[in-house]
Amino acid sequence: MKSRFLWLGKILLTLLIVSPLPLFLLIDDSIQNSSPTEKAPYVHWGGLDPLSEIYISWETENPTGSYVLYGSDAEDLEFNFNDSSETSIHHAKLHSLVSNTRYYYRIVDTDGNPQSAVQTFKTAPLPGTSFNITLIADTQQAMGIGHYEVIARSLANLQDTDFVINAGDICQEPYDQEAWDYYFQLSEKYSSKFPMITVPGNHDGDDVNGLYTDYFTQSHPNGRYYAFNWSNVQFVMAEIAVGGDVPKGIPSNDAHYAWINETLEKGLAQDYRILVLHRPILSSSGENEDLKRNLIPVIEKYNVSLVIYGHIHCYERFYFQNHTYLCLGGGAGLQNSIMRTSEYSQVQAMGPFYSQLEFSPSGIVLTTYSTLGDIIDRVEFIKEGGQLVPIGSGSGSIGGI
Repeated sequence: MKSRFLWLGKILLTLLIVSPLPLFLLIDDSIQNSSPTEKAPYVHWGGLDPLSEIYISWETENPTGSYVLYGSDAEDLEFNFNDSSETSIHHAKLHSLVSNTRYYYRIVDTDGNPQSAVQTFKTAPLPGTSFNITLIADTQQAMGIGHYEVIARSLANLQDTDFVINAGDICQEPYDQEAWDYYFQLSEKYSSKFPMITVPGNHDGDDVNGLYTDYFTQSHPNGRYYAFNWSNVQFVMAEIAVGGDVPKGIPSNDAHYAWINETLEKGLAQDYRILVLHRPILSSSGENEDLKRNLIPVIEKYNVSLVIYGHIHCYERFYFQNHTYLCLGGGAGLQNSIMRTSEYSQVQAMGPFYSQLEFSPSGIVLTTYSTLGDIIDRVEFIKEGGQLVPIGSGSGSIGGI
């Protein structure tokens, strides 16, 4: 009898210990599933020229026309975009904008009544202008679990950045509407001020599967491969998200590799070339031999300044054959529990973080911050001949945040 009570006591103790976990999961999942369908307007430009063009996108619960007031004076929105075609997911393509200009905009109804707050964006600056951008990746959250909210709050506190790049795995499942609703609800903390520039990850689906294309419409014929110039910097956004995107010998992949070559060649007149994809070339999980074989010769041929990706949930900076590779998978997902170092590792860390790049004609400064504002890594890159060389090893060290 005594052994039976001991056995029952162990069961009750076990239930007491683990019971908070399912309760937490239930509460967290219910919070995600309660996010509204409506989405506040946000700016992006898949394949457009941000010197003079952008998309303003938003979602309404019921189909309506698309109406936007905008202008360079927040008190006098003198221009309008008017499309009476009724839809729920709206994409207003603004064109003939003036470069190097801050614009303000708001969504209105057919009678001009406000349907959103006044929000803002900047068009691309003139060549030679110094600027900074912010970088995140892997903002997906499973059942609402993750730290994207603290990332979004940190970005909202930034005084100024020209745009935010997300290097993929935006949401956990390509067709999980509640997850996308939750992502946009959290993103509203900063998307009212800064454009959201993205490439899809392996969790975001392909051209015909998933909500990514619905929300981040693309005007470029290569779909989710596009490029744009900002000041004297070329940004090449290349999906390369799943294993099937990597091998050569597949017609679609060969076309994409050809596009990357042609695009980087066109960008040789720029001071810097930044390649953004999702799948890692170098990481603590090992080296992707196919990507090394297919992309590193291209990176070296066109002297790519920085290669940026996510997928592996940690922070890593590598210096390999005179080029820097950054893994920025700290946007929300559970962090990798195992990190392996290599002879190419400069800095490794785990935990929530975001990075910023400051561009000037003389070089680039990379700073990576924890959500508490601590500097994890800071390194200056200067030009030496045709190479971009890191000066110093950064303030972060190999280890956790």
